[in-house]
Formats: sequence, C-alpha cells, structure tokens
Amino acid sequence: MKISVAQTRPIKGNISANIESHKNIILLASKLKSNAVFFPELSLTGFEPELAFELSTDQHDKILDDFQIISDTYKITIGVGLPIKTKTGIQIGMVIFQPLTHRQTYAKQYLHSDEIPYFKNGTEQTILKIKN
Repeated sequence: MKISVAQTRPIKGNISANIESHKNIILLASKLKSNAVFFPELSLTGFEPELAFELSTDQHDKILDDFQIISDTYKITIGVGLPIKTKTGIQIGMVIFQPLTHRQTYAKQYLHSDEIPYFKNGTEQTILKIKN
C-alpha cells in the first residue's frame, strides 16, 4: 500500500481555491499509484480559528462532492481538513472519501491550548480499511 501525505499552502478562508489545489495534488498522488492521500488539519480553510465558525460545514456539503467523484474514479482514499460543525460546537475535522462508499469524518481529539477557545474535542476514533 502506498500512502501520500500532502502539505499545501492554503489561501486564508478561500475554500474554492484550496479545493482546486487539493485536486491537483490528489491527481498527482493517483498518478504515483498512491492508494490514499491525506492533507493537514484545516487544509481547506487555512489555520484560521477566528474564521472557523463562519467556514465550518459537514461531510455532506456539496462543495466537497468533487473529492468523492475523484475517489470513485481513481480508486483513491482522500482525507481533507476543515472545520466541522457539530451539535456541541466546531471541531478540527477531516472528511474522508473512499471509493464507492459513504464519507466519514474524524475530529481531532487532543486540542492545543490555543485551539480550545475555538474548537471542541472529537470523541471517537475512525478506522479505515484500505487495500484489505
């Protein structure tokens, strides 16, 4: 199994532009025969805690649909970082796309002291199955 990790330089709060840069990196990872590619926390928004509430969404947001299409088409698992809106507050999340399956969300469980004013801890592990 080949896993890629990608570091981007997100544009502060510009989700659309950041999605485009993510898509380019995902296609490169696919060409390199990666089975999965993961981006850092808040990679779609930039690490902008003061904008987290305004930019937060959930795994079902249509703006993320291209990632599912790419995952299905290229048979690659993709993890992108963004603030996730929950019943308890905003979490530092990762939406995970796997080929031909439902999206999953992971939320950071151990927050740094400077994140606590803006975010709530995640409470669950996410287990992924990639290539058996």
